[in-house]
Amino acid sequence: MSGDTPPLEVPNPAHPEMSHEEVVKEKENAVLQLLDHLASISQKITENKVEPTDIDLSTWNSTYKGIETDYEKFRTHIGVCGDTGLGKTMLLNSLIDDTVDIAPSSQQTACTAAVCCFQVHYPENGKPKFIARIILKSKEAVEQELASTFQEMKDLHDRVETEGSDEITRTEEVRFQEQIKVISGWSGFSPAQVKELGLSDQIDQITSCCESPNKLFNLAQPNEPKLLRITADNPQKFLREVTPFVGSVSNAKRGQLRWPLVELVKIWVPSQLLDRCTGLVLVDLPGQMDALDSRSQVAREHYDKLDKMLIVTPADRAQDNRTATELICADQIYDLEASGKLDDDSIAIIITKVDQLDWEKYVNTEADPDSISPSFTSDRDLYEDKSERLKGLQEQILSLKAEDNGPSPELTQAMNQRHALESECKELYNRCMMACIQSRSKGSVEALQTYFDQVRNSARQTREASTKLSVFPVSSRAQQSLARKAPMDGFPDSTATGFTTLKEWIVQATLTRREIQADNILYRSKVSFDAIEEWAIDKPRAPFQLPRACKPEIEQVLKETSQKLKDDFKKSETNLSGFIGRLEPYKAIKNEADDPTINGFTMLVDKFQKDIDGSRLHWSTYSACIRRQGRLFRTSHKPRKTHCWEARLYGHYWARKAHVWSFAFTKKLPAYFVILTKRAQQSVSHNLHTTCNLDSLPLEYREAFGRVAYKVQNLTMEYQSKILQTAAQFRANMNRIRLKSRAFMSEPMKKGYIQASQHHGKGMVKKQIQTMHEFAVNEGEGIITSIGDKISEQLIESRKELSKQYKKLNAELVENIGKIETQVLKQLCSGSKHAPDSAAEVQKFRGSLLEDIKDWNDYWASHGTKIGPIRIPPCDEALLDDAADEEEKKKQKKAPKGAQRPRKAATPGKKSKANAKKANQEEAKDEWCDESGPEESVYVTPKEEK
Repeated sequence: MSGDTPPLEVPNPAHPEMSHEEVVKEKENAVLQLLDHLASISQKITENKVEPTDIDLSTWNSTYKGIETDYEKFRTHIGVCGDTGLGKTMLLNSLIDDTVDIAPSSQQTACTAAVCCFQVHYPENGKPKFIARIILKSKEAVEQELASTFQEMKDLHDRVETEGSDEITRTEEVRFQEQIKVISGWSGFSPAQVKELGLSDQIDQITSCCESPNKLFNLAQPNEPKLLRITADNPQKFLREVTPFVGSVSNAKRGQLRWPLVELVKIWVPSQLLDRCTGLVLVDLPGQMDALDSRSQVAREHYDKLDKMLIVTPADRAQDNRTATELICADQIYDLEASGKLDDDSIAIIITKVDQLDWEKYVNTEADPDSISPSFTSDRDLYEDKSERLKGLQEQILSLKAEDNGPSPELTQAMNQRHALESECKELYNRCMMACIQSRSKGSVEALQTYFDQVRNSARQTREASTKLSVFPVSSRAQQSLARKAPMDGFPDSTATGFTTLKEWIVQATLTRREIQADNILYRSKVSFDAIEEWAIDKPRAPFQLPRACKPEIEQVLKETSQKLKDDFKKSETNLSGFIGRLEPYKAIKNEADDPTINGFTMLVDKFQKDIDGSRLHWSTYSACIRRQGRLFRTSHKPRKTHCWEARLYGHYWARKAHVWSFAFTKKLPAYFVILTKRAQQSVSHNLHTTCNLDSLPLEYREAFGRVAYKVQNLTMEYQSKILQTAAQFRANMNRIRLKSRAFMSEPMKKGYIQASQHHGKGMVKKQIQTMHEFAVNEGEGIITSIGDKISEQLIESRKELSKQYKKLNAELVENIGKIETQVLKQLCSGSKHAPDSAAEVQKFRGSLLEDIKDWNDYWASHGTKIGPIRIPPCDEALLDDAADEEEKKKQKKAPKGAQRPRKAATPGKKSKANAKKANQEEAKDEWCDESGPEESVYVTPKEEK
């Protein structure tokens, strides 16, 4: 149950004593050092306005600016997710800074109504300590949401007149009244006026004539958002000013809330944790989804952007599977599986409010003492024994004091014994408390893992999945008490509160992405630095020259070695194309007529009239889901339930495909790209070795080239980093394509919802159910098959783009290595056409750069070994075997045609076509994936690609 994520491999063999975090920090510091030097050079280029003839400084400057922008844009998003009232915001406050409250929180009501993103801020003298940027929705978007709200209100009133009122409809009416009060708060209209304008379809009057419309809306561009900025040095003042923009309807009395005006809130604060993790963004997602669909869609979009998730559940509810379904729905589990996050330790379960656990009651009513921990029984017995002794000692002390004989040896001894016993009892109490928390947490995670497994295995036909979740029991209240120097019983330090381990998990969760980013920026910057260094030094790196007559012969030899490098890359390009052709899960995506996804479509739509637990929906709930065209709806009555038909349809489609997709794009493909990066390193190293040791090249050239070989290594590191970035981008594209299938399904479903929404009056719901059934029967097969077709088309385009990008990177590397070889040759051969710009202002500018160059070279000389080369993640090469997929039963291999009948002999002196084809295949043979014989994989290249 530990949340620690160990490094994938030894991060730095040259310094094994360094932890993974220390290596990443060293790389990030090197990036900052190098960017500082490049920034200094860039500033000098801008200020000096030098235009030498032998280098394009403007292009170099643009390249540097692009690197700097990519560095600043880097982010790792970790979201805090869960239902309302579970302590999510209090958890965030404890993570960010346990001494102040920055995120709004409440003990009674749900608070977070907008997505809040927290990032680190380094306040300077005279600048604010806390900053918030509020992104408001456009005027048009707000009007659409208000129109939807009042349309629902009218529909509810009409249905109540027909069907009559009950507890559920009365609860819905209370929700509408709360929303009207909030709208009244920011608009300046009375609740009665808001209701009148809304029900009479005069929504524009509410937004255009409200108080301070210029502060809330971009009136000049009604379809564009308005941006607000809040700053403060005092955390209490900052919290007061931010709360209205993130507060929910249920705490409307706390001030003039801005619901539903807010799209997103970005907050910058000082924080040790955020400072420790470069680029970390903690995201607080709304736990309570309104009847309005738009806010749920904002939250949904941020779920898709998260790199890691912290799912919050309280200690007294975590074992309830019904609660688990509210924490994370089935379609989200399929998304997590398809994106590989269930295998990447990307999810942590945070069990909050563990301080509310009465461990003594827990032992007496819930848990077997022997099952809690091996030492619990003895600790508990010892605690009870010492507690009794402490009571007796306390009575003795009171008796001695009552004698009023003044201080005595007996009283002093008794008081000392009491002090020692109190310490021992406190220690035993803490140990018993921790043991019971761990026991309760174990049961909680087992329940959640069972729920995840049930969802993942619901449509599998072969090997079952087994989910392993990281779990962290925490007490935010105890952590904040600890920060105030008043620790609670049972929580003497941050290890006991759970925050030491949780923060360490968060740090470890960011390291891989941070290291990839650091490598990428570092070697891109080093290549740019090499270019400016070569120009600034402006002198040969060897004290000798070669006759010009040697030049053609050397060029021919270099051309031959370069061709060998090109051939190696060409072979990899051919193999990559074939590998992806086998990889893409077309058969799983393109549905056949007898596919269960098609056959079960009508039954699924019929089940929309019931909740996922089988209970029939209230008529108002079913109608509300129809109005929302299947998107999310949250009931107001208790127990509050979330209904999202769109998610159920999406889950229905991906239930049989998520693990196939994940295996293809999050396991096999990344493993193959690791092989490509290693293979490229081997090819370039071989090329370098050949160039430096080839007898047909003059010794002078070989020695001169050897002195600049580090530039080739820098190019190779940059290339490898770009390859890994390309693979990550392709994987991200696959996720985007998969997520588009939600729209591919929702769009044609609108027709059915619109037809069903035409029914009114008595018996409306029965007519709606019948309409949806008929729509599913008539349109279901076309909807499902069209999704597969659209996904397949986009897979083909992405595959082509990937191959194109890979070829481009290969060509760039070969070309850039050739430029270095040519530059060395020009410097050595007398009579070379290369003539460095010797203008006085250019020479002066060159000299001004030498200080930056020297400073960086000194830094790298002392830190380079600590940083080490680019860290290629390990891979399981067994993944690249062409074994049948787990979803496809192994078919018996057919005998080769040659074994069935004699093969006709080839004409003497000629090579048969079959042999010629075989020879070509052998030439491009991929030792990692082409040796296993006939293709049996479920991934079949589509006809369009053959």
